[in-house]
Amino acid sequence: MGKIREEIKSEYYYAAVNGQFNADILKSGWNKLIRSGAFTDLITASIFRAGEGIVLYIEKIGEVFSVEKVFGFLSGYLHLQYGIGGPSYWRNIPEVFSYVPKEDKAHWMRKERCRPRCFFGILRQESISEYLFYHYQLREEGKAEPIMHSSIGLTDRYLFMYDETPRRYTQARYKGKLQTDATPGNWLETMTPLFEKVNGRLWTELELLAEYYKERERTENDRT
Repeated sequence: MGKIREEIKSEYYYAAVNGQFNADILKSGWNKLIRSGAFTDLITASIFRAGEGIVLYIEKIGEVFSVEKVFGFLSGYLHLQYGIGGPSYWRNIPEVFSYVPKEDKAHWMRKERCRPRCFFGILRQESISEYLFYHYQLREEGKAEPIMHSSIGLTDRYLFMYDETPRRYTQARYKGKLQTDATPGNWLETMTPLFEKVNGRLWTELELLAEYYKERERTENDRT
């Protein structure tokens, strides 16, 4: 029997904080979680301040990790959010774009410590479908830059883009479903009118509050 491949998933979550929340409370609880082994099923995790809320980004293996359960220590500092699935402190933000497929765990793990970054952007209401179409086309025509550990989440018309410094690239690409060649060459000019600018910018970098990443086991067959 062949070895079962461990599926890697990246997920975004948003929580609205109340007036009692502060970064010290978060960092203290975060460090306790690391020491207790609560992040065992995660490859990386980072949390950012986003106005009156916080954004969590995780990469996990399997379905064991529960955001509501693990971050229960924050419940007294968060507002309940109501949606189709019922009340929850954490709203899942669907990932709508990633540059490359997640290969096997050994290849996906970071070879060196990176600085996690998260950017926030606002789409015009009438431009959401156009934004999604262009990004689908970009990926499925094989035109996306092969950047690892970078993706975009979208909730309502609010975008969250996760990235890392330094960036890491790979030879792996999605097997495109489109045979067309229509991705705009003037990408920035195409994207700009789809956004509502904040302080004159398309993207605003969010403040990093806490981070975690799993140390990678070195092998003789490391790939770039």
